[in-house]
Amino acid sequence: MLNQFAHVADTVNEGVVDHMTDSNHWLGDGGFTVFWMIVMVAVVVLVIFLIVRGTFESTSGKDPLDVVKTRYAKGEINKKEYEHLKKELSK
Repeated sequence: MLNQFAHVADTVNEGVVDHMTDSNHWLGDGGFTVFWMIVMVAVVVLVIFLIVRGTFESTSGKDPLDVVKTRYAKGEINKKEYEHLKKELSK
């Protein structure tokens, strides 16, 4: 009977030692994956923020007609749209 308890104790101790030597023990199972997922989401949010901020900064404070001219020059709108917007803005 004492031999059975010794075997159980050895098994438990082996599990504790294996867990303590695991390289990811401080993050738990899959914790490192969660960490990198958070980093990736943060990068995507940052990129979207910078794109949106750049879009609004590039058009804020400018004359609307200048914005329409720039969009036409970039090919974002065609000539028909440009003429329509130009007519609407000059009212």
